[in-house]
Amino acid sequence: SLGNSPDPLDLIAKYSADAVRFGTMRSAPLGQDILFDEQHIELGRNFCTKLWNACRFRQMHGGEVQGELDPARLTTDDKWILIRLDKAIAEIFQALNEYKFNEATSTLYRFFWSEFCDWYLETTKAVLNGSDAAQKANTLAVLDFILSHTLRMMHPFLPFVTEELWHGL
Repeated sequence: SLGNSPDPLDLIAKYSADAVRFGTMRSAPLGQDILFDEQHIELGRNFCTKLWNACRFRQMHGGEVQGELDPARLTTDDKWILIRLDKAIAEIFQALNEYKFNEATSTLYRFFWSEFCDWYLETTKAVLNGSDAAQKANTLAVLDFILSHTLRMMHPFLPFVTEELWHGL
């Protein structure tokens, strides 16, 4: 009402409600004032786009969700990303219990963008384009496991995009 801050409705129209929510929470430490920077909202939009593209990548390799993981077929890369997921879940759980939403969103961002998308998805491309059908099925099962857990973890922060992706997967 004072005109000294951006209109949230304009930001939502430009970036989306999820991007505004994620970007604001990621930049707001507990109990401290923040200096608004539209770059945080852009980061939220880019994160939503990355999430959408990762789920689309999974859909391109077969629509049906795979069954159980076969522990005997887990590669070193599979084991690594599952360990990183477990660590991210523990960090997010602790941050949420302490009402540190910026730490929870930073952990989600780091895990999903840097560890899952930039690293693990790139390593899966060789397996998914290979000829070993059983290994491909197990890699898809790992992808389904990771995506289902990350979508559930992201839902409080990105409810609209995660809901859409959940039903699409």
